[in-house]
Amino acid sequence: MDGLVGEAAEVHAALVEIGRARNRIECAEARWVVRAVELKLHLEIGMGSMSEYFERVLGYAPPMARERVRTSERLMELPLLRGEVESGQMRWTCARELARVVVPDTQEVWIAATRGMTLRQVEDALVGREEGDAPDSPRAQDPRTYLLDPFRGDELAAFRERKAELEGELGNRLTDGQAARLMAERSRGTGAADALPPRLPMMLYQCESCASGILLGQGSPIVLDAASIGRRVCDPRVFAASPEMLMRCKGIEIPTDLRRKVWARDGARCQVPWCRNHRHVEIHHIIELWNGGTHALDNLVCLCSAHHDAFHRGLLTLTGVPSTGLRFEDVYRRNEAVPVLVS
Repeated sequence: MDGLVGEAAEVHAALVEIGRARNRIECAEARWVVRAVELKLHLEIGMGSMSEYFERVLGYAPPMARERVRTSERLMELPLLRGEVESGQMRWTCARELARVVVPDTQEVWIAATRGMTLRQVEDALVGREEGDAPDSPRAQDPRTYLLDPFRGDELAAFRERKAELEGELGNRLTDGQAARLMAERSRGTGAADALPPRLPMMLYQCESCASGILLGQGSPIVLDAASIGRRVCDPRVFAASPEMLMRCKGIEIPTDLRRKVWARDGARCQVPWCRNHRHVEIHHIIELWNGGTHALDNLVCLCSAHHDAFHRGLLTLTGVPSTGLRFEDVYRRNEAVPVLVS
């Protein structure tokens, strides 16, 4: 910068170069983030979700992780906008906001319209814009957002439960506002709700000689490995074609009352300390039945399906018991103790 001399010029030049380097790193990260999502990289190292992976490996909190994935995927579709960031002509933060609105056909006009703008100016330019709009498109008449009255605990719990149901039905995440609109537009039927994790009705045939299993009743037979069998045997629903087979399997099901106690004690959440999953939760035997374990309360723990699978594949280890404290360790070499629950 003209006029700067001595140490001030040196510091400014260093910071400018750091800013440019950060832009290049952000773009490089975007490419790898997209590839990591495509590969479902978290499953390869025993983590429960990509959100967990980004938090633990890159230090991103879940909302920031979701934003990173969204921005990265969009920038891979917008080569001109990405090129502006890589060349240092545009800051990553500005490109992140533009990626909400810009599509391939509007890249050039938005780049020209926002060149040299600060982040705040870019945000102002995007108020009332929707995806695909050009800089001269009419703005939405009322782009404001509104706050609702505060929720009580039970009200918030009911809202989150219904929101999770809608997300599962639609197959994508919803904002609180989108969920509230859908709740208002739909009539929710009443009925007996089973708060326990479901035991899916399935038929599993296991060969006693090779230990491989075949899953029946879901289209074509599916061959399962030992880890997949172990996960299903933890909390199965047993039925068979003959009384003899039923007798052989007697005692393998966890009694319903005991399942409720485990579910209530663990708060219906995965107990891995760094996991936030409260959906797709399953009940796991700390010591498996075939290794001498029993249906004791202290031998049962809630795990999400991803971490349950990781345990049976040897990617996650678990020691201790719930009453005195559990300790988990995975291949990422994270070791955390679960706080003891005092009743």
